[in-house]
Amino acid sequence: MMFSHIRERMAERFPSRVQTIDSHTAGEPTRLIISHADAIPGSTMKDKLFYYRENLDFIRLRLTREPRGNRAIMAAQLTEAVTPGADFGLIYMDARRYPYLCGHATIGAVATLI
Repeated sequence: MMFSHIRERMAERFPSRVQTIDSHTAGEPTRLIISHADAIPGSTMKDKLFYYRENLDFIRLRLTREPRGNRAIMAAQLTEAVTPGADFGLIYMDARRYPYLCGHATIGAVATLI
């Protein structure tokens, strides 16, 4: 599945919204953010994470805190891939922080994209 295809189709359907898809992995909630991916520059995932934290943190706050989120929800921002052979990247976040990895959010995001 091509990342650009997902982004284009969702942008056509919902041009001015933060687009998310919620899933559950063994009861653990994941909110996959599929919009704003092209607005995240960086040549590594760490660069993208730092840019997101400094410039787009309002998205994390809106989607992981009350009334739209809760303490249990983990969000994952879909990004363009930075590694040859990869289809996409993920930036993980919750209401308090940006962990470098989350197992259930990875499973939820990949299952959602399949």
